Amino acid sequence: MLNSPFGALQTLTILLGSYLASRFKQKGVVLLGMMTPVMIGVALLYHANTRAEQDRKLALGGYYCLSFMWSANPLIVSWMVANTGGQTKKSAILSVFNGFNAIGSIIGA
Repeated sequence: MLNSPFGALQTLTILLGSYLASRFKQKGVVLLGMMTPVMIGVALLYHANTRAEQDRKLALGGYYCLSFMWSANPLIVSWMVANTGGQTKKSAILSVFNGFNAIGSIIGA
């Protein structure tokens, strides 16, 4: 229940990023625009936790800004598929991406 708002925000940002990229045919600009709130969120989280007394509202706002990070996944995957020729190579690239993504998730935890 606590992660429901964050998950809903992730879903909305993924749909928004995918729509904007298909509407304007500019994946790079949309990706940059979607990563801007992520950087703001990281700065807010850092600022909220460096004070003597933590600012919970500021930290929560920064945490919600991090949901924009997930809008990059469909754009990156579509970029990889668009820049790879041949169905076998596309499958291999996506498998390697998923494998390293899983390894990174395990190591990061």
